[in-house]
Amino acid sequence: MPIAINGSGTITGISVGGIPDGTVDTDVLAANAVTYAKIGTTEQGQLCKAWVNFDGTASGTFAGGASTVTRVASSTTATVTTTNAHGLITGNTVYALTGVAAGSYTVTVLTSTTFTITTVATTALSAVSITFAVNSIRASYNVSSIADNGVGDYTVNFTTAMVDANYAAVIGGSRDTGIYIIAGTHTLTTSSVKFNSVNTAAAQLDPPNAFVAIFR
Repeated sequence: MPIAINGSGTITGISVGGIPDGTVDTDVLAANAVTYAKIGTTEQGQLCKAWVNFDGTASGTFAGGASTVTRVASSTTATVTTTNAHGLITGNTVYALTGVAAGSYTVTVLTSTTFTITTVATTALSAVSITFAVNSIRASYNVSSIADNGVGDYTVNFTTAMVDANYAAVIGGSRDTGIYIIAGTHTLTTSSVKFNSVNTAAAQLDPPNAFVAIFR
């Protein structure tokens, strides 16, 4: 049915709320506008807090760009300095490939271009080049990066932390010839969620399409 707006600001041609003449006056429109305005603010407890669609088979680019790592002798605290803003928050996870022993590290953010990680070795490091494994994000909301911890093993880092870790993480994946099952150990923190991906034969594999949505 056609919808028209007349000169008085009244929409005609539709019926809302049982209004007999099939019109919606400006008061109804204003009430709806107030309701819509609440989405993302006072009522966002009903909404998705974070989501991401990423490629588990493809490598992405670390937001911080080229990075170096330093560590004084006898210390397990290493400081990473990035050329660009790294986009991490304290509690996020990075997966180091080179520069320190390969593995997952939880970060403590100092500034927009520096953060620390706790390492095992206590030998001194001075401006050593460090690289991180990250996956390619197609689209996202409130997700800063995907740490690639190994085959079928991922950590989704949030841009803004959750209020607590009691959220629901809805995780799935797919490929052209079948469905991946997200299984294994799930680790939920306020700053990230870690999970594994396996196929129907219980083999841990990288899905070309991985989906994560967070509700709280």
